[in-house]
Amino acid sequence: MELTEILALCRSLKIVEEREVASDHINLVLLTEDLRQWSECLALSLGPALKAAGAKPSSEAKKIAQNFGGIRNEQTLFIKNFDDFSVVAMFWPWQDNKHTTLKIFKTVKIEYALTKRKWWFG
Repeated sequence: MELTEILALCRSLKIVEEREVASDHINLVLLTEDLRQWSECLALSLGPALKAAGAKPSSEAKKIAQNFGGIRNEQTLFIKNFDDFSVVAMFWPWQDNKHTTLKIFKTVKIEYALTKRKWWFG
């Protein structure tokens, strides 16, 4: 799974700013009003969110997100394991309540990372 394939599935959705698009990470600014559609689109590739916006983070979500800046109630976390890596996607809503940052990135397979405490960000 290439990250650009995930982005291609969502091509009909509005992107306010394309900050970075690389083979191992994507950083976009979206409109908060479009998050439902973006969540549905990401779920096509990554499955349902491990932690939905507005939900209290589980201990698993906290453990996964701790090395990526943590996770708050208003954030969303997706994760999917592939053969040799994991893909993580997170929404970071802005304080203006109009914009949200979407970060999608590849990392070492999460089960491995949780036991070995080794993280890779590209």
